[in-house]
Amino acid sequence: MFDTSQNFIGVWLDENSEAPDKTNYINLKQYLNNTFDCLKIFTQAWDFITYIDSVKHGRILIILSHKHATNATPIIKEKKLSAIYSMYVFCSNQCEKNIWDSKATEKLRGGFLCKDELMNRLKDDIDFININDETPQCTTRSSSTECTANDRIVNGVPSMSFFNMKQINNSIQHLSKDSIWFIRYQLLFEILYKLEKSKRASEEMIYVCKQHYKDDETEMRPINEFEKDVDNSFESISWYTKVSFIVHLLNKACGSQNIDEIYPFRLFIRNLHEEIAKLDTERREKIPNPISQSTEENILPKVH
Repeated sequence: MFDTSQNFIGVWLDENSEAPDKTNYINLKQYLNNTFDCLKIFTQAWDFITYIDSVKHGRILIILSHKHATNATPIIKEKKLSAIYSMYVFCSNQCEKNIWDSKATEKLRGGFLCKDELMNRLKDDIDFININDETPQCTTRSSSTECTANDRIVNGVPSMSFFNMKQINNSIQHLSKDSIWFIRYQLLFEILYKLEKSKRASEEMIYVCKQHYKDDETEMRPINEFEKDVDNSFESISWYTKVSFIVHLLNKACGSQNIDEIYPFRLFIRNLHEEIAKLDTERREKIPNPISQSTEENILPKVH
């Protein structure tokens, strides 16, 4: 259902998005959480507007309630935010749906009365993004440096392209914002790699996973299987190289840049790092040493 290297963000503005007693909203929230590596949920319009105004890069797919859409869509239209890919209005009755269907545009997909209908349209649009994926443009209000900074929102782990190699000999105060951020991010993971493995670390990670999928019996089964392997670093690569809940949650945590969200996964991060390091060592050992090979050729007599 989800892509492990998403270049889009889900944003949901709805006064009922956190309602604990409304099954329709609980199911929708669960679906959105499973669909987007990065999902931002808001109940207040001001917080929502502030957030989308800050995103300069990537694609934003917005789900709005009828109440909030009435006030938010004119503001969004006025701001002309190019990062917004599409908007969907989740309606509570046919009258609301008719209103938004009549206002449908290239970006405003219209009203959706049925949760399944909304999910299907989201899936179609996300599939289209994945098939026709191109590097999105920055908003006109930002510089190219600011543009790349927001990649961290939609991609879990930064690539080396964030670090400007021309600045490698510069002091910290002369580095670009992206290069400084890249260094800080690497230092964070260096610390996580060195943290002691413990039962508490595995328990915290399993707790976070189960809490996230507590209403999803389908995902709870692999979590229970994962719990058996959680202390076995050898299995970490196997879990990370298949489409699984741990890939989704880890990418989501890394994409948040929030240490409180990343920290519960410290054991898995360390195990994964150890196994990748082992594989790299094995690979290097299998590569012939060109220097020793050259020396050997000079020493051994040639057979004619």
